[in-house]
Amino acid sequence: MHGISLTGEKKQGYRQLYSDEFKHLGIDSDRAMTCIATIFPVFAKDVGITTYSYQPPSVLRKNMRAAEEVRFELYFMFELDEVPVPRSSVNACIYRFGKNRLSAAIEKINEQGNSVYLFEEMTSMVDSIPYERLTLIVRTLLSFQGNFTGVSLRGFFSKTANDIAEQLVFNMMNRLKTEEEKFDSLQPSMKNIGAKGLGLIATIINRIELSYGRLAGERGNLDDQIVSLEHLEKLEKLYVSKLREINSIDSFIENDQFELIFYLWKCLDRKGVEAYLNRIIKDEINTLRFICALARKWTGTGVSGWYFDLDNYSEYISDEEIYSLIMNYGKGNWNVFTDNEQIKLACFALMYSNRDKLHVNEQMAKKLLDERKDEMDN
Repeated sequence: MHGISLTGEKKQGYRQLYSDEFKHLGIDSDRAMTCIATIFPVFAKDVGITTYSYQPPSVLRKNMRAAEEVRFELYFMFELDEVPVPRSSVNACIYRFGKNRLSAAIEKINEQGNSVYLFEEMTSMVDSIPYERLTLIVRTLLSFQGNFTGVSLRGFFSKTANDIAEQLVFNMMNRLKTEEEKFDSLQPSMKNIGAKGLGLIATIINRIELSYGRLAGERGNLDDQIVSLEHLEKLEKLYVSKLREINSIDSFIENDQFELIFYLWKCLDRKGVEAYLNRIIKDEINTLRFICALARKWTGTGVSGWYFDLDNYSEYISDEEIYSLIMNYGKGNWNVFTDNEQIKLACFALMYSNRDKLHVNEQMAKKLLDERKDEMDN
């Protein structure tokens, strides 16, 4: 009620007023006011403890101040159990837990659906993480191979838990002093990666590639040059060897980040890609699933749909061949494809037959699917 009680009143002397009150209660007044000022910026201003100035959200979150959007509601909860991840648990992950306990704690928090909250807390405290624990935490996060769940919807764009974890990894690695330490943090993850982790590692390698102006051509964010070109080439070779080792049609196509995996693979190992595709195009179902995996989602006001970049596949199979496969297979059993894959294929068919349409939304695709099903039933 402090802010309300001061409305319209002069605030001189309030520091002494609160100081006297805390002393009367037998509480260390300086410590009490410092604690309260840390949490509540308005109180800090009114009692003259600190300058009332803008602080970025990350600083507000780190200092657990009520001005931070998420924190504000937490301070007025009656049930402390409703706090997604207590600060004590966050501190244990940052300062205390060894490899096994840290991995177990993150796994439990992820299973509870709170990994986004944990990673946002850790991101706000990244500068406070002890130097000797940076490599441990980086390796532990990477060991999950991008299997984090949850989405942050704050701001203009949504971010997945994997997106936030990836940025957290880069932030921690940028704190490491030597390039050798950074490489040593990444290398074990490359060696132990499985099919599910291919997308996360592809994202990390691609960011480093872009920072050097490789693949895409123009130099990107210099802060992402976390390893030397020599070590980057070693990471590339490790990644390619893993791709060839796994080399499973299903494992690749079912990965949410297949398009990036495929793009990176084409850049680093064209012969390996060609051998992989030669296996795919021998089977109609796998060919269509491959095209589905390359689809990109677009969203508009109240609508969404899928589109296909010709550059991704034109040297291996033509639009005409794909369209023919879709229309001919439509006479068979579409149940071999997931609902999402069916919508993507319908979008492709509509875009091919209506070249003047830049976008085909999912409602149009579903209508086509219903029509095709009615034709097969009759």
